[in-house]
Amino acid sequence: MCPKMGMGTSVSTAVSERTAVIIEDYMFDAAVAGELTPEESPSDFHDTWDLDGTDFTPEASPDDEGYWDDFENIVLNGDYEELGSELVTNGDFSSFTGDNPDNFTVLNEDADNFVTESSGQLRMVSDNSATIAIRANPIDMLTTGKVYKVSVDLTFTTGTLDISGTQFNTSGTKVFYLTAPADYIQLAKASTLDVLIDNLSVKQVDPNDRWTLDSGWSIEDGKLKATSTALEATQTNVFTPGNAYEITFTLDSIASGSVKIKAGTSIGTIRSSAGTYTQILDVGYGASLVFDMHASGTCVIDNVTVKEYAITPLDV
Repeated sequence: MCPKMGMGTSVSTAVSERTAVIIEDYMFDAAVAGELTPEESPSDFHDTWDLDGTDFTPEASPDDEGYWDDFENIVLNGDYEELGSELVTNGDFSSFTGDNPDNFTVLNEDADNFVTESSGQLRMVSDNSATIAIRANPIDMLTTGKVYKVSVDLTFTTGTLDISGTQFNTSGTKVFYLTAPADYIQLAKASTLDVLIDNLSVKQVDPNDRWTLDSGWSIEDGKLKATSTALEATQTNVFTPGNAYEITFTLDSIASGSVKIKAGTSIGTIRSSAGTYTQILDVGYGASLVFDMHASGTCVIDNVTVKEYAITPLDV
């Protein structure tokens, strides 16, 4: 219908004065106002379809039931690096009361002259006529039977020093693992002695008791070690029966025998050579992760991970 004369601006004029609409899209480029042409490299921001690739291959098919979730590692202290807090106070022997280091007790009343301070270090000196020893306080510092990482700097002039049953006669930084024979740590003369002692440190290994170790198993140097044993190392409450789990571990070395994992009552492949192994096991019963020396031997294990292996539907 044509507009009547005298009624103002015509419809055609109103339309011609309106600004052209520019339509934009991730897949297209507005080269000319009102016209759409495909971009040379289409952009796509969808999590499932990868349309930015040159082959336009989708990352997942909408027809799939789902994808395998990558859950967090649920095994605890799987790298065997957990240590407790420092147990020795004044382990650098920076504080002395009289000639004796604070937080230590000299066990021989007649040996005060044989335990002295020397340039901020503890000096123990004795000939065969004097038996000397000092004990770090408190008396219940250690738990008998637990394993501790001990580090100490020693500078020998002569003799042998006994640290709670482990003996040294050469200078340097000594790091060793001690199964506590008592609830304290003690430094004692093992022979004619002249030694400077500094930076004594004692920390519990696996302080939260993540692993239960049968005879022949130990945690040392951040590794799980088996020595001449056919027994087991166990972590409880790892699995939920009825679920599947992906278990990975590194067998750093194996000198003899063979080892296998158990996931509850499910048994993994027997391993007898070094390498990193991954296996998926369905757990029917039981909740414990076990390393079992299937045949008595010696091995070193590290970097254990356990992840639930479950399917999640895709939402596409």
